[in-house]
Amino acid sequence: MELTLVILVLVIAFLVSYQVCTHNVELSKLLCPASFASIAAIAAYFA
Repeated sequence: MELTLVILVLVIAFLVSYQVCTHNVELSKLLCPASFASIAAIAAYFA
């Protein structure tokens, strides 16, 4: 159950980041590398 919740949160975070990155170029230059890196790190931690 806990792992499912973590995966769900990661997917939502990824989708939100992707939306921001594709629609807001100014923000994406700063936000996107950091957000994707943090999502990848969290995913790696739980994998």
